[in-house]
Amino acid sequence: MESQSEAARNLARHPAPAPPAQAELPLRRDLLPAARDVAGICPGMFLLGVIFGLAVVHAGLAWWWTPLFSGLIFGGSLEFLLIVMAAAAAPLAAIALTSLLVQGRHIFYAVSFPCTRSPAGCAASTRCSR
Repeated sequence: MESQSEAARNLARHPAPAPPAQAELPLRRDLLPAARDVAGICPGMFLLGVIFGLAVVHAGLAWWWTPLFSGLIFGGSLEFLLIVMAAAAAPLAAIALTSLLVQGRHIFYAVSFPCTRSPAGCAASTRCSR
């Protein structure tokens, strides 16, 4: 019994810190402006997703191809192109070459990106001048 009263006295002298009441605020502070920024494109992306799903089903593929394509392929034009290639049972080599050619354009986008917009700045690139 004496140890319980000693523990109670220690607890009274050194109370446990209260959990922070505003723990969610930084997350909420960041998410609300981000949600406002993307709200304008949400209806268009929703319609694009519906159209893509309808195109997949209309091509005769199973419904699960839609999330598979959307999750594995980061390029809208290639997703729509692969609907036709998957429906026609194109060889894997043809799909790989087509993917390389269609998505290869992103290399040129990256090369032409202004280095002043990069977090590293122009110091990371020798072709840029301030």
